[in-house]
Amino acid sequence: MTKIPKKTDVSEEPSSLLSNDGHVTAVIIAIEEYQPRKTGQIPGVDYAKADADAFSAALDQMFPDNDIHRIELIDSMATNMSVRDGVKEAIHATGPDDLLIFYYVGHGFHNGISNLITVWDSNGHNLSATCLNLRDLLFDPVEKSECHRLLAFIDACAEDLEEQFSSRSVVSIMSETEFKDFVKVDQYVGVFLSCTPGQKSYSHAGLGHGVWSYHLVHALSGKAPDAIDAYSVITDASLRDYLGTSVRRYITKNMSIAAQQIPLARTSATNRFAICQVREEEEPVPPENDFTGLSFKPDAIFFSHIETRAYNRLPGFSRAKGHFVPDNVNASSAEFARGLLDEEIAEEIEDYYKEAKRVFRLRRDDIGTGDDTLDTEHFRYWIEVRQTPDDPAEIQIIRCLSVRNGSEKNLENIDEIFGIKFDRVVCRIRGRGPDFDSVVRRLEDVELEYGGTLDESERKQQATYYFPEKGRLEFDLARGQISICAERKTSFLDILELATPIALGAPQKPIKYLLDDSQRV
Repeated sequence: MTKIPKKTDVSEEPSSLLSNDGHVTAVIIAIEEYQPRKTGQIPGVDYAKADADAFSAALDQMFPDNDIHRIELIDSMATNMSVRDGVKEAIHATGPDDLLIFYYVGHGFHNGISNLITVWDSNGHNLSATCLNLRDLLFDPVEKSECHRLLAFIDACAEDLEEQFSSRSVVSIMSETEFKDFVKVDQYVGVFLSCTPGQKSYSHAGLGHGVWSYHLVHALSGKAPDAIDAYSVITDASLRDYLGTSVRRYITKNMSIAAQQIPLARTSATNRFAICQVREEEEPVPPENDFTGLSFKPDAIFFSHIETRAYNRLPGFSRAKGHFVPDNVNASSAEFARGLLDEEIAEEIEDYYKEAKRVFRLRRDDIGTGDDTLDTEHFRYWIEVRQTPDDPAEIQIIRCLSVRNGSEKNLENIDEIFGIKFDRVVCRIRGRGPDFDSVVRRLEDVELEYGGTLDESERKQQATYYFPEKGRLEFDLARGQISICAERKTSFLDILELATPIALGAPQKPIKYLLDDSQRV
């Protein structure tokens, strides 16, 4: 688990839900696909099995010193009979000092009398008779048993059932009254619901889980500092508050739906109680300028500088010839601008061709040239032309250099040829790179730990961290590249010196800043 910062609220230490001598019995029920039927088919629940697997794994982190007995009923294993038998077995096995956990993900509803949950073999045309009454299944038997400690986590709603079947007078939202009545008993009881009655419980492909279940597991695994009390415990209250905030925040920020999902919790104890202890592990602060925690693979690394010019200032641009400044970014406008720059680029390539021959003592056959490229065994130099993405009336001339030999003498020769030409080292990302939120969170941590300044734009998918002394680190996730930048154009060796202390890539394999196409990882 991650190191948890202590909070300032140091109210009375919560009583413990479970002693080291107590054992845990967990009933985990998840129904992603219901029994196939020609009529009365109940719709599936996305990611239910993934939610159950994640919850089961979290139990080991919650109770590392306690015996845990799991009764896992997934899909076809979660029949009416097996669920009733499994819950009965779990309650019978739970003594006064033990803990019973009930976790359910599927469809739930209120039939006008009681709250019910569906099972694998429920029939949509006869829900009341083929589903399980939560009071009869769980709450009443617990009250009559020796079990004094219960946590129930229910990720369910009736909306999909209401949309599927016409018997809407039977299927309605789960009632909160039943949960209120149950937790009045003088026991350690916590009932956590994924949504307030009348709302839907959402899943999201970006998580591969139900939104509420994902944040529940995230908290119970000790990965959510906001769910952890000042005494390094997760309490009934801290979990309730965390879920209430994080679920709403995630849906607002990441899902284009108008509806809300507000989790609900009902707890009962003399005082607030600790659900589990979070074991802190001291994690060393990452070394300064180490960004390998963002883990990505480089596709190409090169030195670069971007020169910007007004479209109508390009050589040969003439309104008298019918030329015009484009009002949108498109391939033909960039290609036309490239044509206006043909002669200038050709002269530049020719000048560097002569310098490469002189400095490296090369022959013509040792050098490859194109309209905008210069290739030697020591380096590759090329020029790209494009419109400025945010301003079609501007053209960017991008000069780039990749190094193929990192010997000291070779670097000195390259510096002699190109001099003050570049202002950045660019690393293109192969495949899917880090997500924007992860980048910003990491840079916020760096800013807090080492100083500097962070500037971010989620709309542009860009984040820039300005180092305390000089230079900056630019993340342009829309273009899939990261740049280490100097304040202005400088010598090749100076740019290399600026970039060398900064670690990107992956912790096991940080990026080298002299990387040829044939050396890509």
